[in-house]
Amino acid sequence: LGYLREHWRQEDVITILPRAPIGDTAKYQFRYYAARYGLGELVPVKTAKADEFGRIGVDALRGKKRVWALFLVDTERCAQEKAALLQEFDAAGTRLDSFERAGGSVYLYDLSGRGNTGDDK
Repeated sequence: LGYLREHWRQEDVITILPRAPIGDTAKYQFRYYAARYGLGELVPVKTAKADEFGRIGVDALRGKKRVWALFLVDTERCAQEKAALLQEFDAAGTRLDSFERAGGSVYLYDLSGRGNTGDDK
């Protein structure tokens, strides 16, 4: 979350992954640690709705220039879901940045459909 705080912009959208049932744990982890990293209430958190197959529905985030995909739960099941979700994000937009550590990772995407000029990091 410290990395996210350093690179986050006011217009950014954050989606916390994975989704339910494990996603609830990630949501609570985020709320707890956000205050410690200076994110607190100023971060607009958008959790995309999952379809019946558990996909987050990247369509709900299309058009956004800067979307952070935040993974806070680190289990084998989550690793498999994370790989599938990142593949979905990669297909929908351009990965601009990433940061990974044990127990969590964050990825910045441009889902605006306008392409990446390289100026967004």
